Amino acid sequence: MTFAMNRFLMAIAGSTAVAAHAVITAAGNLCLVPGTALGSTVQVMSGVPIGEEDRTAVTEMMKTAVKKCFTSVAAVMTVFFLLAKPVVMMFFKGDPEAVPLTVTGFRMFVLAMVFFSLNTVYRSFCQASGQPKKAWFISLADNLAAPLLAAWVSGLLFGVLAVWLCYVIGEGLAALAMICAFRRGNQDKKGFASTLPFPASFAGDITASFECSIGTEKELVAMSEYANDCCLKAGADRRTAFLIALSIEEMAGNVIEHGFTDGKAHRVDLRILKKTGRWIVRIRDDAGHFNPVDYIEQYAGEDPVENIGLKMIRGLADEMIYLSALNLNNLIIKI
Repeated sequence: MTFAMNRFLMAIAGSTAVAAHAVITAAGNLCLVPGTALGSTVQVMSGVPIGEEDRTAVTEMMKTAVKKCFTSVAAVMTVFFLLAKPVVMMFFKGDPEAVPLTVTGFRMFVLAMVFFSLNTVYRSFCQASGQPKKAWFISLADNLAAPLLAAWVSGLLFGVLAVWLCYVIGEGLAALAMICAFRRGNQDKKGFASTLPFPASFAGDITASFECSIGTEKELVAMSEYANDCCLKAGADRRTAFLIALSIEEMAGNVIEHGFTDGKAHRVDLRILKKTGRWIVRIRDDAGHFNPVDYIEQYAGEDPVENIGLKMIRGLADEMIYLSALNLNNLIIKI
């Protein structure tokens, strides 16, 4: 985008506008920090609820992120807008006569912060939920197509000062197009949920949910029995309930045996979700980093007796997902 913008600015306003654009871009990187940080947070925090296919938890998390776009990011935007000239002068080394042009452009850039943050949050959600094509289209619209189109139209019609509107108009158009596209694909949903591009695997709602925690090996059997009883009460057949309980006892027992050896207090948290046609088990612990999925795959060709418990669970599960977030191990087993 920078190359195309510079060529266009040179054609309609000369080197002064190009220099102004360079300063706006450099100073504008400061403005992108809140939105980028918010997007990174969404990508990290959404991994577990996405793995659990928990539509409600994902929706609440995205609601919070979007609210931050219109509150925290907007507050930072206001500060940058008011301090536009001092911020610009930190990067400005050109002709003093170009300062007003640069400050105006920077203020337009600042006004796009909320839209940029919104686009970044949704792009991060798409990346975290395994939808790279949607993330790519958001990036294309957000970083290239919409801003360049806005710059070209406004610049040709109203001159160089109007070119700076491309930041606000471009980011705003990208956000509007994105939301409209997602709503069109969610016509059966209402409210905020209709703006979220849930993966196809999210079909079906959670009809039952159970949670418990343990901190010692002595509590392990009780956790397994609790899981078995809850699954039976929620309509699972005996075989499925047994497999879930066995998975929990084997995987949580492995965590306690190998991860609770440093003399510190630790916890294993269990969550069981029932969805149409499947069960999802999430085992979370705060012990040292350990990825059982990679471990199983790495030693799959070794002695069949070694690590037989882990291999047995891998064979019984439809899918196993490991996620590490905030120094917590999260193992998601889909049965």
